[in-house]
Amino acid sequence: MKSPLCLSFLVALSLLTCDLFAGGAESSAATHLNPSDVATTSSQQDLAISSIPQAVIPGPQRSFLRMAGVSQKITPDEVLPLLSRNVFTEGYERPGRPTEFLVLLRRYVVQARELTALASGSGMVLRVSNCDDARPLLRILGYRMRPNCGEAATSLQTDDPERAFLAIDSGFPLAELERTLQGGPPFEYPYARATPSLRRGT
Repeated sequence: MKSPLCLSFLVALSLLTCDLFAGGAESSAATHLNPSDVATTSSQQDLAISSIPQAVIPGPQRSFLRMAGVSQKITPDEVLPLLSRNVFTEGYERPGRPTEFLVLLRRYVVQARELTALASGSGMVLRVSNCDDARPLLRILGYRMRPNCGEAATSLQTDDPERAFLAIDSGFPLAELERTLQGGPPFEYPYARATPSLRRGT
């Protein structure tokens, strides 16, 4: 029988199943090596590196750690163990009933995947230079512009409270985006994925 902490680790990974632990061909190749692949590996060092499981967190690691209640000062190797610890201690009120912490973290991951997809066409940077650029981004963030885009009085107003809360809580730079919509300089926000690894023995 698996220990509660081990099960929490599996739950932590399942939170992010589509983007963690196989966020693309490169990470799945790193995690699942066939014997024939091992035989053709050029060096022991290459094999050691490629056999380290890696996770792909959608969006900036800083934002994910905020939502997961994990310190910003940790090393990449500590992300998954500390995430599973928090799921173990804070994730469930009773078996099968997730807490608000876990519900919000799941919702954040969904939003972060949508933002990652939006940024992928621009070199993993969210860019807004005009009102039309802003609309798909604002839809994901749960905001709308009022009264008219491009005016000094333009402001962001909540359109979807759940999504808007996630944007604020994860530290998305809404003030900078709002200045762009008021006629300020273009908005650019790097949105590259984080790839913490799980070292053997962690």
